[in-house]
Amino acid sequence: MIIAQRQNVAYLDKILLDNRGVLKVVGNSALSQIPKEHLMQGGNEQGVYTFPTTELIEWLRTQIAGRKCIEICAGFGTIGRALGVTLTDSYMQMTPEMAMVYKMAG
Repeated sequence: MIIAQRQNVAYLDKILLDNRGVLKVVGNSALSQIPKEHLMQGGNEQGVYTFPTTELIEWLRTQIAGRKCIEICAGFGTIGRALGVTLTDSYMQMTPEMAMVYKMAG
């Protein structure tokens, strides 16, 4: 197992969060400029498991084609908000058992 050295990834907030501190959708060109290790660490620290791109949102919008849909396991709801669809999440990560797993993971 390889354990990466922790880096200062505070700069990611300016790129990936809006003025309310909420994860926003950015283009693939912006994400591709960020070292993968920084995205992984920043995502782990914030509990973010995907960084949706504008390209993904546009593709999903064409697939939905105006039909009703729901985002399941929405987490922070970045994709659903961008698409303007209903969101749902179990917030399982908030249970004491999962909080312990996160704590153990650092």
